Amino acid sequence: MKKEVLLKSEEKKALRLFFKEKRRKISLKRREIAEKHLLDDLYPSLIGYGAVLSFASFGDEINMWPLNEILCNEGRLILPRIEDDTISIYHVKDIQKDLVESSYRILEPDPKKTKKHSVLNIHCALVPALGFDEYNHRLGYGMGHFDRFIFELENSITVGVGFKEQFVGDPLPVEEHDKKLDHVILF
Repeated sequence: MKKEVLLKSEEKKALRLFFKEKRRKISLKRREIAEKHLLDDLYPSLIGYGAVLSFASFGDEINMWPLNEILCNEGRLILPRIEDDTISIYHVKDIQKDLVESSYRILEPDPKKTKKHSVLNIHCALVPALGFDEYNHRLGYGMGHFDRFIFELENSITVGVGFKEQFVGDPLPVEEHDKKLDHVILF
């Protein structure tokens, strides 16, 4: 059993490097096209939902900022913050003033300027990853923050969001703590 877990761990490590490199190579033009489709295709499907948990893009991730700004202007934007190795979520009312840079160099809600939000009141959760497969499994960055948090989102629709280049046809290695998403939408 331990050998199997070790093999999956090593496989995940290699896949993380593969997906990081693949995503890094996506051209600026391709990124712009994906961002336009994200707004044109994803935003309309979110209209029927109340509070939407999104994420603050960083590095080579798909640019969520235009969508986040719209959700913020509508009063529906919820963003995650890492606190004591777990995710807490906050209602963001002003993207320009309510966020601070974390130790991971990701913009997160400032708890002094935002209000904590209950996970029970999240209607839809947009989730980042390095890679996705056809079974709606995701490969995260290896810290386990979203893996653990997704289990708390039992009343929410969970949607993986990224580039088409982040899709892999073969099943991703899955462990007990990995929960599949309800949907994956790639642009």
